[in-house]
Amino acid sequence: MDAYRVEPFLFIVFQVFWHELLGDRIYSSMQKSGQVIHTLIEESQNNQQLSQDLVMTLEKCFYAVRKNIAEKCRHELIQRSTFVQYRGSKVYKPPENNRDIKNLEIYIKGLEKKLKQVHQKKSENNFSEILKQISLSSHQSIEETRQYLEQLCLEVEKDCPVCIYRAALRDKENGLHQQIFKSILLEIEENEKLNQIFDIQTYLTLTQMFQKHKNK
Repeated sequence: MDAYRVEPFLFIVFQVFWHELLGDRIYSSMQKSGQVIHTLIEESQNNQQLSQDLVMTLEKCFYAVRKNIAEKCRHELIQRSTFVQYRGSKVYKPPENNRDIKNLEIYIKGLEKKLKQVHQKKSENNFSEILKQISLSSHQSIEETRQYLEQLCLEVEKDCPVCIYRAALRDKENGLHQQIFKSILLEIEENEKLNQIFDIQTYLTLTQMFQKHKNK
């Protein structure tokens, strides 16, 4: 994703999150859901801190999710491998596992660096452009959202050409899409102002109540 400008990158990440949220019948039935984007833009124009919080949430979650998936893939490869000590380092077998583990380790370190830089990049973001794109994202079709998700996966894959990682990104139960959604959801819940705008706490409470009733 290094080749991405900040605005398109955030636009796609937000779009994946927002359409997943709107696709949940519990959230879409809530009174506030239809006004969220308008309120977000209106309040962000008068509150730069809110804009910065949103940008940092999107960036932090995207890097953290990629790192989490890569770490799990590395662990799985290690479990499948044997190793020998060579000059103080582990060399895994078969050789292709050793190659993939090393590539994942380099990739993980790069993402750790990006996560540390998130808090230093606040002033570089063009908030007005980001907000305009977020506004447009609320009107995209499901098919267009799928296309953006595919674009996102392809860009991420370029940074880490490891087969097990590519498969994990596209996992239908817990892939990039689902993990981005869950991660952003929890980050917004922790931010008082964003939580108030998105009404995430109410959504999570209603979801828990629905699950309890469903499991009876």
